[in-house]
Amino acid sequence: MKNLQSIVVALLAAFGMVACLPTAIKSNMAKSINIYGTRAVPHPILADLIVDSVKASGTASAGALTNIEIVKRDAVENLLRSLNADILIEPRFESIVFRGNRTINVTGYPAKYKNFRTATPDDTTFIKYMDGL
Repeated sequence: MKNLQSIVVALLAAFGMVACLPTAIKSNMAKSINIYGTRAVPHPILADLIVDSVKASGTASAGALTNIEIVKRDAVENLLRSLNADILIEPRFESIVFRGNRTINVTGYPAKYKNFRTATPDDTTFIKYMDGL
């Protein structure tokens, strides 16, 4: 019995020492900087938008009680991912609810951004002209 008490006391002491060891805390905080301060001036960036002339379609399904906006977003995401596109132009949605499931069909013109570049004075003239229309 004395042996068992000695073992229990030794184990408790060991656990007590382990509990006092410092622990490492990891953080996944992203480093960022506010570019809208007085020191940084952002340069406008332009890109060409290449729009496919053929409509594409995609779907997503979920339970009928799922928020319809979430299912729409998933349908667009599925379509863009399958075509490796960046944006869907003129999306049209169709919602079908059948036996407790909601299916969203989306159609639209997939497009990709290309030719990223810093804006030039000629570009700003065109942009000012387009704002006036």
